[in-house]
Amino acid sequence: RAEGGAHQGLRLLLDHGDATVTGLTFQGDSAGILVKGGSPTLTGLRFDHVGTPFSGSMSDRGMPISLLEGAAPTITDNLFSATNSIFVGEDSAPRIEGNVLEGGSHLFVVSAGPGSVIRGNTISGTLAWAIAIAASPVLVEGNTITDSGDGLWIDADVSDGGPADG
Repeated sequence: RAEGGAHQGLRLLLDHGDATVTGLTFQGDSAGILVKGGSPTLTGLRFDHVGTPFSGSMSDRGMPISLLEGAAPTITDNLFSATNSIFVGEDSAPRIEGNVLEGGSHLFVVSAGPGSVIRGNTISGTLAWAIAIAASPVLVEGNTITDSGDGLWIDADVSDGGPADG
């Protein structure tokens, strides 16, 4: 369990565990959480200027949250302000619910596992798409998207290079 405080450049690795991470503030280009497998709970977190919004970077650095190796976290009630994307890859199956993403922050799903849910998030001020899905199956419902370039982008066929090329 990790709690409390603001940390410049803090990076957490959650490796196949079920930890709860709450009450932290992540700041700086390389700050964030890398989740490899497991079912952690990430709640009550703040991500402030992590990475570059819509940078096109697919590395785990510069992403506020990167999900790999079939991770199945619950990501709820967090604030993402002027960050790069929440990256979902390698058949991960997150529940991303009730978050606020503003000023360029967005969701990018390239490989999702069964049970993936994006629900009840508020997303505003993105430069391009607010939610980009290049995978299936993903349940997307009840999200509010305002003042965003393209809103929702869905293409389950990633052979064309995904939303960056679409």
